[in-house]
Amino acid sequence: MPSVRKLIRPRAACTAERALMSADVGPGNSNYESVRQEAEAVVSRIEKVAVPAAAVTVDTDDMRAYCVVTIGGAASSAPNLYFSDGAYLKGLIAEAVCGELVKEVSDAAYAEIGSICGELGAQTVRRLEAPADFPIDRNKVIVFKTAASGIGVRLMKSFTLEPAGSRAFEYVLVRSGGSF
Repeated sequence: MPSVRKLIRPRAACTAERALMSADVGPGNSNYESVRQEAEAVVSRIEKVAVPAAAVTVDTDDMRAYCVVTIGGAASSAPNLYFSDGAYLKGLIAEAVCGELVKEVSDAAYAEIGSICGELGAQTVRRLEAPADFPIDRNKVIVFKTAASGIGVRLMKSFTLEPAGSRAFEYVLVRSGGSF
């Protein structure tokens, strides 16, 4: 079996407290309660429009797993909408919320990859992401291999992903005892 491809739609959620911790705003801050109330409103708004999804492909021929994750265009654009309205605090909170939601989707996708790998006698040993681990144009391969258009993600001429906030990963696989 050379490859297994799946589109998943995991549940992703964020709390105001988690978003604020991500933004380095803690209960010791004198304005914490008012900021937390604003964060609750931002979380609620973004969660209503978020469409968490991941496209994953485990390819045992090239010993790689490929993954694209997104929370959708409406959720991803929320920070910029707040910033353009001059609501900078809400924009910062929205960035933290989106980051947390993308992390939730990434975690769900990684769990799915692990499950598929287990069935195929493989395991992940390293996660790679542009531009830290490979040139950004590698996103073209990942988007193609995962059929990311099935979750509404497309590749821009700059090799970035649209909607903004979507991420592409590649995992290095090794055999874990079984044979393919």
